[in-house]
Amino acid sequence: MEKELVQRAGFGFIFMVVMISAIWIGQVAYYSLLAIIMLFGLYEFSRMAVSDNLEKFGIMYPISISVFLYGISDFLNLNSEVLKLIIILLVFIVFILELKKQKPNPYKNLGNLYLAVIYISFPITLATKIPIYNNEYHPEIIFSIFILIWANDSFAYLVGKNFGKHKLIERISPKKTIEGFVGGLLLTYVVGTVIAYYFDIFTFGQWFIITNIVGIFGVLGDLVESMFKRKITIKDSGKFMPGHGGFLDRFDSFLFTAPFIYIFTQLVQL
Repeated sequence: MEKELVQRAGFGFIFMVVMISAIWIGQVAYYSLLAIIMLFGLYEFSRMAVSDNLEKFGIMYPISISVFLYGISDFLNLNSEVLKLIIILLVFIVFILELKKQKPNPYKNLGNLYLAVIYISFPITLATKIPIYNNEYHPEIIFSIFILIWANDSFAYLVGKNFGKHKLIERISPKKTIEGFVGGLLLTYVVGTVIAYYFDIFTFGQWFIITNIVGIFGVLGDLVESMFKRKITIKDSGKFMPGHGGFLDRFDSFLFTAPFIYIFTQLVQL
């Protein structure tokens, strides 16, 4: 058990260093990191879907890559209108391909593909925009969001494990407790206060809103992924990092938080 804890901590530290380094190095490194998360997330999702007797679609990747490139088209000087046409074309080609396959469950097959794009590729694409403030890349924004997510996850786990008695949503995640949720949220407030002190790109009130978004929607994101895994009775979405599960296990909170953070940061800049 002690060896497993050491291994988990070691891989967790390496993972954190890689993440933080990619964010602070610059846009190319950050976008590359997001692309890796998206592609491996799609792969894990397709494996989960296959175990639920659903079809794995290769076209899920070109659609997702096109959506991602559309999101960073300004940075890469790509023609966004051409990419938009490609996305529309691919979206409707899927239906033609389903006709050709003649499978018995077209609703499930199509639903599987578009769920993957909406659940993984769409939030990742929006995440490319989050650190862009006044047309400049601000790594402190996305760095802070990940720090808030990690603080929330870690303290919710510790409080829930040691003091949790009342289940949050037992039918989806039996180990999550109300005490853990509250504990995680309280520490997130503390960390958010420190972040607001050091990074003045947002006001204290704006950081407070971002902290609440992370604290609430991050937990919802964790529960959503647990809902998927519970349906097919698996513990982890993958095994890319010993003791930490797969990419979806590590980024489930981020995937669900990113769209709401994006909306808020866009409203702030209006």
